Amino acid sequence: MSSTKSAVPSATTSAFFGGIAAVPNAAISPALAVNDVTADDAGLKVLATAGRWTAAAALAERLEGDHLEQHTMYPTEASLKYTLVRVQSYLKLQMFDRAKQLFDTLGNFSDSRFCTTAANVVGPASSYFTMKGDRKSIVPFSMWFLHAQMPMLCGAAAAQNGLQDSQQRLYDLLAQKKKPSSCSKTADPPP
Repeated sequence: MSSTKSAVPSATTSAFFGGIAAVPNAAISPALAVNDVTADDAGLKVLATAGRWTAAAALAERLEGDHLEQHTMYPTEASLKYTLVRVQSYLKLQMFDRAKQLFDTLGNFSDSRFCTTAANVVGPASSYFTMKGDRKSIVPFSMWFLHAQMPMLCGAAAAQNGLQDSQQRLYDLLAQKKKPSSCSKTADPPP
């Protein structure tokens, strides 16, 4: 079971960071801390590349807070990418309960707070999770995927129930991807 827990998809980090390989090796140090890098996406790249997940989570939390303070108190595409880095960091550190708390704080990903219309889509439309009609989810697919795995990673009350719950969530996600579901017009309670 421990090999499953530590095998967190690194594609999540690659999807956010893009060209991680472009970070010069000289910038990678095993003793890096939050204060040793710039407080921006480039700093996150350096910390993640160096495997400094505690520092990456701290910097992502700071950047997310700054972004929400400047723009809105509701999650946006930019703030969700920092949340995704925090989740990824917690999973790499095997702090599954902390990752679950982040997901619990966000609530239902189908909520209207996480939806936009096709007219507001920035970047490639294929990167958005399609909902019903012209509505798109701003939650990255990798975040939906990690959320579906949380019962298994957190070791739900009974291991078998956690596996079954995760399996059902993954099947639901697959069905949602094949056939778009509706993005609710009103706020839903957290799952």
